[in-house]
Parts: sequence; C-alpha cells; structure tokens
Amino acid sequence: MSRFKKFFSGHILLIALVVMSLPFRLYHVTFPLLDSFYFRQSQTATFALNFYKSGINFFQTELDIFGIGKERFLVLEFPIYEAVVAILYRLFFFHELWGRVVSIIAGYIGAYFIYQITYLILQKRTIAFFSAFFFLFAPLNIFYHRSFMIDPTIIAFLLSGLYFGLRWIMTCKLKFLVLSVILFSLGFIQKGLYGPFWFLPLIFFSIQKRTFKSILHPSFLALIIIPVSTLLLWQQYMNITNTSHGQFFFTTVDAAHLEWNFGEFADRFSKEMWQVRINQVLNGIFLKPGLILFFIGLVVCKSLDKTSFFYIFLVSQILYFITLFRIQAQNYYQLVMIPAFSVFIGIGCYQIVKFVKGALGSLFPRIKLSSLLSPLVLTFFLIFYVMKSWQNALPSFSIDWEWLQRIQRIEEKLPPNSFGVFVTPGYDWNSVYSYYLKRKLYSVSIEDISKEKVQNLKLHGYSFIILYDYESYSRYLQAVKRNNDYSFIDTLPKIFQEQGLKVYLL
Repeated sequence: MSRFKKFFSGHILLIALVVMSLPFRLYHVTFPLLDSFYFRQSQTATFALNFYKSGINFFQTELDIFGIGKERFLVLEFPIYEAVVAILYRLFFFHELWGRVVSIIAGYIGAYFIYQITYLILQKRTIAFFSAFFFLFAPLNIFYHRSFMIDPTIIAFLLSGLYFGLRWIMTCKLKFLVLSVILFSLGFIQKGLYGPFWFLPLIFFSIQKRTFKSILHPSFLALIIIPVSTLLLWQQYMNITNTSHGQFFFTTVDAAHLEWNFGEFADRFSKEMWQVRINQVLNGIFLKPGLILFFIGLVVCKSLDKTSFFYIFLVSQILYFITLFRIQAQNYYQLVMIPAFSVFIGIGCYQIVKFVKGALGSLFPRIKLSSLLSPLVLTFFLIFYVMKSWQNALPSFSIDWEWLQRIQRIEEKLPPNSFGVFVTPGYDWNSVYSYYLKRKLYSVSIEDISKEKVQNLKLHGYSFIILYDYESYSRYLQAVKRNNDYSFIDTLPKIFQEQGLKVYLL
C-alpha cells in the first residue's frame, strides 16, 4: 500500500471532517475585513499589505495609522503570518481572501495535531476524532479560522510543537526534539502570551513517562530554554525598536501595557468581569451541550488510561486565563484554550455514545439495534451541535455595509497619494480607516490638536484632516478635564460630512 493510501485509510474520518467543516470556513471568505474584531484584522492586513508593497522585512513592520514619521514602524508579533500572506499576494493577486486562506489551512493543521495528540496518548481514534470535531466546530473557531488574524497559525505551531515534544519523550528520537524546539520557538515568538503555559503538560508527561530527573536533562532543558530564549530575545528587540520609534506603550516594560494584558489583582474578584469572560467561554467554546459533555469527560477521563496529561493541559490553560485576565475581554485570546477543552468534550461524547450503544444492546439483546440506532443518534446530535455552533458564530460575520460605503465615499474625495490626520475622542489606533482609505493617517486625540500642530503636520506632508466621532469631543474633553479650542478646523475647506465624520483639506 502506498504512503498516500495508507494515510488516507487511516485518516478517513478526519478527512471527512475537513470536507464537512470547509463550507463554514468559506462563508463570506471574499468579504471586506469589517466583521468581528475588524480593528485587529485590518491591523494584521496592513502589515501584510506593506510587505507586499515594500518587500518583506521580518524586523520592521509598518502600520499606516501612525502616519509617515518614525512612529509608523511598530514591532509586535514576529510576522510569519503576514509574510506568508504577502508571498501569496505576489504569487497570485492582491485580495484579503489569501489571509483567510492561510488561517483556514492553519486551523486544519491545528485540528490534525489535536487529533494526533489525543490518539498518541489514548490510542482511541474515536476520541481523537471527537476532539478534532469539537475543536473545529467551537463557535470561536468557526469564525476565527477564516479571519485575517495570526492566532490560528500560532495555535497550529504550538499544537505541532506539543505533539513532537510528546513523541520525543516517548521515543527519545532527536528529530522529534529538533522539530518540537523549532515549532515551539516559532509559536512563542509570534505571541509570547500563549507559549510558556504549554510547557506545564510536557514537564508533567516527562516526569510520568521517565523520572523527575528527566526534566533536568540538558536535552529537556534545551526544549524549554531555546523557545523561551527566542521569545525573550524578540521581546528585547521589540522593546528597543518600539522605544526608538516613539512607541513606548508597545513594550513589555510599560506599566500601562502590562496592565492592559494582566490587569490588576482586584480584577480577579470582579463579578462583572468574570460574568463577561465566562459568558464568552460558554458561548464561544462550549455551548450548553458541549458543557455537559465536558463535565462528563472530566469525570470519565479518570477511568481511561494515561489521561493525566490532559488534566495538566487543561490546568495550564486555566492558569493562562487567570494570569492574563484583563485581555480576555477580547474573545480571540480564548482560542488558545480550545484544544485543551475539546479533548474533554470529545471524551464525554465518546462515553455517551458508548452508554447509548450499551443501553440499546441491553434492551434489545437479540436485535442488533444498537449498531443501527447509535450511529443515527450520534449523527443527529452532531448535526444539532454544528447548527447551534453556527448560530452562535453567525453574528460575528455581520458587516455594516453603509459604513464601508461611507469610507469609500471619503476615499473618492481625497487628493491622490495624500496623507491625513485622523482625530478621535481619546487615543485610538484602529487601522480600519487607514486600510480602507488606502492612505497613511496620523492618529491623534482631540486634546492634542492645536492650530500650531496642524500647521506643523501640513509642513510635514499631511494634506487633509478627518474628525471621527466629533459629536463626542466635548463630552470626552469634559471627562478628561481638558479644555481645547478646535474650532479653527471649521475654517478649513470642508470636503465631506456624514454621520460622525468630517473631512477638511489642509
């Protein structure tokens, strides 16, 4: 039997799962990046677009909402995802769908490795299939697996790194260690907030399979030290670069940035904050049927062999959630937890199927009813789950078409090849306007606008000014206890005014 035929026959259910879930990934795949969390999608798309225009530089990413000065250079994640998208732009044609294609592929890679990890530990293909199923059909993954964001790619790196790390612990083969180190390093360097928690289940697994001393062996220490060192080196480079470009907030030493990620200790005791985050997790990962299966899986998992690894994996993600509590307000930070939860949901589903099959066999011992009815019941349940998950994900796909048309009308009135000033009530670095206006915009809050500043910006090449949400300026200035006379802007030539937006020529 050829390798391809062997792979196909061994993964027929997984391939069927890909075929079944693909239509959900292709929904609105060519639509503008104006659905859920459009500000994060347009930011990532801007990095990729600038790579496409100016060439790929992994160490210097450019964000158009910061204007044309040195501030336009902002280093965040290591831009592997953006580089791949830019290459696809050059190979084919420019369209945002290529960013979504990369996310779709990364999502399936993640599903493949959660399947492989589950099968590697439990040696049960049915549970591995269910784990991959609930991973792919989590409402959050239905949407974000086709978004223009880096997170599905990062999770694919982390899951593959975890899988090869487990293989190395089980076999001691060097190639698995090397692959694990490389994949973990690539995952960590893109978003350091996710990575380190994933070492906890590996450490436990190594102690369980070998001895406590095994985690002090140079090879195991290399597995931890190299990815963490790669992350720290990148963060150091990020801190130096962002500071030199006037972007001190985007460093790991800025107090406000740390608070944005971790929050305050008191946040963990806030009932309101917990309600928001728990609702996000329930509606974005579990759904009510999945929550029931999850608790069944938690209980039943003890009776299965070699399942302690999954408990520790789950604990590691709960620790991640509590540690980075403040930033969990943005639900895509919960994507990384889905693999750990999906295994227990899969185990719960496996147990229910086993129970139903056994119950039918006891009731009708002489009739092979269980072999006919249990697959039918399972199919109906999985279809119900998919439709319920789709129903929860569907609001994330909505687009304000009037808003897009408004942006396009502004773009038509702007001078060609021009740069603008974008004035907001409070600091805002939403890239959606610079991305869809196809212009570099200098974002500034209303309290910092003055006649002298505008004249200086004009001298530096800016030729128009946009007042965004101008009805809120007075209320905002009153809230921050600042007085600022911006009436001089109304003396400039106005070229556009519509629903919270005014545009003037400088």
